[in-house]
Amino acid sequence: ISWSVSKSYLSALVGILLEEGDIASIDDPVTKYAPSLIGTAYDGATIRNVLNMASGVTFDEDYLDRNSDINRMGRALALGGELDDFTASLKDTFAPAGTQWQYVSIDTHVIGMVVRGATGRTIPDLLGEKVIGPMGVERAPYYVTDGAGVAFVLGGLNLTTRDNARMGLLYLNKGFYNGKQVVPATWVAASTEASAPTRPGEIGYGYQWWIPKGARPGEFMARGVYGQYIYINREAGVAHQQNSGEQSMKPEESVNVLGGKLKICGTDPVTGFFRDGSCNTCSADQGSHTVCAVMTAEFLAYSKYVGNDLSTPRPEFGFAGLKDGDPWCLCAGRFLQAAEEGCAPQVHLEATHRRALDIIPLQIL
Repeated sequence: ISWSVSKSYLSALVGILLEEGDIASIDDPVTKYAPSLIGTAYDGATIRNVLNMASGVTFDEDYLDRNSDINRMGRALALGGELDDFTASLKDTFAPAGTQWQYVSIDTHVIGMVVRGATGRTIPDLLGEKVIGPMGVERAPYYVTDGAGVAFVLGGLNLTTRDNARMGLLYLNKGFYNGKQVVPATWVAASTEASAPTRPGEIGYGYQWWIPKGARPGEFMARGVYGQYIYINREAGVAHQQNSGEQSMKPEESVNVLGGKLKICGTDPVTGFFRDGSCNTCSADQGSHTVCAVMTAEFLAYSKYVGNDLSTPRPEFGFAGLKDGDPWCLCAGRFLQAAEEGCAPQVHLEATHRRALDIIPLQIL
């Protein structure tokens, strides 16, 4: 899965539709193409604003807060909801559109709404025809979708490493690939320029592309969680695709909450952030999947309710779904949340990593 690298693919599609006339101008209000957003927090924001992550829309991405926007969005997805409806439910802003940069992933979903409204077609169909197809990929890509089958454009595009590298070559060559101008060269230049109102001296942002601090001309990247990049340095003639490999993925010492050697949590099903059966962790494990918990029917029902469905089989990901009695390396914040609600599962302390204590007192475990 490409996670937020997916955003840069959508940017390429916008540039093509702009040249073809389906989108008249990126200074058009998003409500021109997505009228369901009239009267919402996005009423008054332009396409340029959401491309720049400068919509000014309030969106709380605190994963440990049950009522945060990101967890409400997760619950909507888990329960078969529609992201269009969720986006239309957002009413608050923290700044006038276009005046302040803040990385808000739901802005990218609005871009998808604009594209669908402008063309009457789905994102996978359009992207396949206008970007993916011309690149000549080796494996058929696919999107994660919401309950209505709408593509999860802010982070759900699945492509192989080699096929993502083709995107790097496409942008290295200013949108030209396989003897064809796939993405307009003017759009490639404009979208990879640091045009968003970021703070001086900080990393720059364009139209769903990142620009490193101190970047040379033609140096930019698509960027996703866990060390994912499509990095382009035109001056050096480099296009580099990476799925992971940052030092932040190096496992910490395997010590449990009692100070002893960390024991195996479970191998049937295989659990753990590293899928090694242990609740090992690293700095990239933002959810701190460190608690070896034994699932209960009550907890699984609660977890599904709050947007973290662990019981439903997902064969496309090789996940059979958890059942009562299964051991699993659980997110520490999720365990604490369940404990506060009185439905926490039992814990195997010798298999629970000591980093869980950063979030949960030992007496609660």
